Amino acid sequence: MKNVVLYLCSLFLLASCGSMQTKMDSDKVKSIKTAAVVIYSVPESIEYKSDPRDPNKGLLAKLVAAATKKNGAKAAKVSYTTFVEQLNQEELPFQVLDAKAVTTSPKLAELYSPPRQEAGKKGMLSKMTGLLGGKKVKAVSPPRLNQYGLSKWTKGSALTGAKGEKEYIKKAIEALNVDAAIVVNDPGFSFSCEACVGSTGAASTGSGFNVSIVTRDGTTALDLQEYFLTTDAQAAMATGVVNPLQQESLFKEHGKKMAKVFADVLKDKLANKE
Repeated sequence: MKNVVLYLCSLFLLASCGSMQTKMDSDKVKSIKTAAVVIYSVPESIEYKSDPRDPNKGLLAKLVAAATKKNGAKAAKVSYTTFVEQLNQEELPFQVLDAKAVTTSPKLAELYSPPRQEAGKKGMLSKMTGLLGGKKVKAVSPPRLNQYGLSKWTKGSALTGAKGEKEYIKKAIEALNVDAAIVVNDPGFSFSCEACVGSTGAASTGSGFNVSIVTRDGTTALDLQEYFLTTDAQAAMATGVVNPLQQESLFKEHGKKMAKVFADVLKDKLANKE
């Protein structure tokens, strides 16, 4: 009976919003005075998922995705801006460079490499494989930021290990003249439902994200894994499809919520709270 109680308690803690996994060099983080978000990755299409931590979509989400327009680029651009804005309101030990200053930096623009495009049209087998869940989810970023793909949420690091990623981060730090780079990878960015019947009701967004902070010497000062299930923003959703006219407001709130969750965990860790 005791084991059953402990198991149920562990499930409750998993469902609650709390620190999932954090590796941090406190001294390095405290030495950072300025930082910039130089990589910000989200899925190419923001779709409905029952749990943002689950890498697999349900059949309903796959069918809905086949009939909806890709909206990840918009989600990346909007949530990136509000993420940075909110970070600078969180009284962190460092200042984060304004989103516009990053994306319009001439020096950073020299480092930009467009993501590689897949050549040729997709055959029927490829389309069916995607529908059944075998297709790899593509990543997108805000304009003029390099893209290196989505990391697995369970990895606990925002770094993918892709070719050129570390070099880009190091050069981006120098180009923007900051002490560190913040890398955000949000493979769990998805629509969620707060009060629904048959995937119809009030929509919000959920997230299963990783954040890493890399310093000028190329070392990682922080790897953080976190999640949230909903935000304070809502929109109408019918059978898994969110009203397109209300999606931007959800994306804005998504960036704010992610910044708050990230900042709260970071501040608690720096204060040696568990």
